Amino acid sequence: MAEKKNKHWAKAFSEAINLVTTIAAAVGFCGYGGWWLDQKYGTAPKFTVIGVLLGMATAIKVMWDRMVADQHKKETK
Repeated sequence: MAEKKNKHWAKAFSEAINLVTTIAAAVGFCGYGGWWLDQKYGTAPKFTVIGVLLGMATAIKVMWDRMVADQHKKETK
């Protein structure tokens, strides 16, 4: 019984780390892309803000998709 509980904890922790790194990567890459465009075209914070907002929207979409997938998994059990 304790072994099953440990596996459940480890799987939840793994999924949480995966989600956090996905969110950080989405915001980071999009923010960096915006910053790069700002440096290239001299448009100071415009593209950086757009990039960060795009990254946040992507992160929200990823969280939504995972939530829907988890609900679907629970309903089919």
